This record gives sequence, C-alpha cells and structure tokens, in this order.
Amino acid sequence: MDFRIVVAVDGSSGSKKAIEYAADLYSRCACSCKIEILYCIGINPPKGTTALHLLSGLDRINNIEIKQEAMEEVAELKKFIAQFNIKAIMNIWLLRAFFLDSFWAQLVITVYIIVSVLLRLLRASELWLQLHIIFLKI
Repeated sequence: MDFRIVVAVDGSSGSKKAIEYAADLYSRCACSCKIEILYCIGINPPKGTTALHLLSGLDRINNIEIKQEAMEEVAELKKFIAQFNIKAIMNIWLLRAFFLDSFWAQLVITVYIIVSVLLRLLRASELWLQLHIIFLKI
C-alpha cells in the first residue's frame, strides 16, 4: 500500500520545519511512500468583482507581483527540499483574496486530499476505464 505525506507550506521557518519532519517520516517509512507539498497563495479577485472598479488595474499588477514572489519562494523551497534526497511532488494553488483565512486554508488542504484520493480510487477501478472510454467517444 502506498502512503502519502501531505505538507502545506508557505515559505516560513515553520513550514520548513514541517518539511524536515515529513522528510524524517519519509526516511523511516519501510513501505512505499511519497511526499506531496501544497503551496497556496492568495491573489486579488478578478476584474469587475470588487466594488471599486478603479482599483482593479492595481489588483492585476499586485497579482503579477504576488505570483512572481511566489515562484521565487517555490524555487527556494525546491532547493530546500533537494537537500533531503526525497521524492516530493509540489503543487501550487492560487486562491482569491476572499479565501484567505485559516478555515479556507484548511478546507483547501482537505479538498486536495479528498480529490486526489478519489482520483486514485477511480484510476484503480474499472469505472475509471469506462468513464475514460465514454469521454473519448464524446
């Protein structure tokens, strides 16, 4: 049976400690195991969804800067992860600004895990093959 260790990171020292802990668990695991690292960033709502339409241009510029900073953090995290010699998958999620509280962060992580488990179960079943064939016919 394969096991997954899911770690949510944000580039902070606490998230680096979580990566270290996950790497330690990974090294101790006698079975098949992989680490999935989930990095979420909050960006401003799309144009036309805020009450102040004049500021939407600034929001787009800020989003570009936010994404660039996030990519720099992700590159730094990848270097940090490389020192542990582990097989890690890194996923990056962009969240709109109105989802930026701890409840939504927990929800994103939970949904990520549920969806990936469901996809895994579907792929392992005959149903996945049947659905795949149906979609190919359409």
